[in-house]
Amino acid sequence: NLAQRVLSFIHKNNNALTPAYTSFNKDDEIILNEINSINSNIKEYMINYQVTNALEELWIIIRKCNTYIDDQAPWSLKKIDLDRMNTVLYVLCTVIRKVSLIAQNFVPIGANKILDQLSIPENKRQYEHFYEELCPDTPLPKPEGVFPRLETKKGE
Repeated sequence: NLAQRVLSFIHKNNNALTPAYTSFNKDDEIILNEINSINSNIKEYMINYQVTNALEELWIIIRKCNTYIDDQAPWSLKKIDLDRMNTVLYVLCTVIRKVSLIAQNFVPIGANKILDQLSIPENKRQYEHFYEELCPDTPLPKPEGVFPRLETKKGE
């Protein structure tokens, strides 16, 4: 849901291009540092076969990103500060990319669909590329839901 929300906003408000950042503020640096920290935690959990703990680390950062986007409100920034809006979107795309790289271990098809929507080449989807930066102004495809909503009929 976070990826869909961010990528749809970028598609509509940044010409479907990976946003560029100008400078990071304290809030940006906190969330960027946290995704790097959880990467180390997840590696340790996986070495010790603590998959539930590893997944919880991913959910923690996803929840923090949801709070971050609500607090930063790029939809409001669009009217008053495009540079800041793009920086916020860049931070979110960076975290979504890193979460997706990790999530390949758990939901490979879904994670790769998100990486496709971020235009991350297949040869850049390994852990060795975790700390690389996104390339601003990369064209992004039209976002699509990664996990389609399951519709059931009442009584089934």
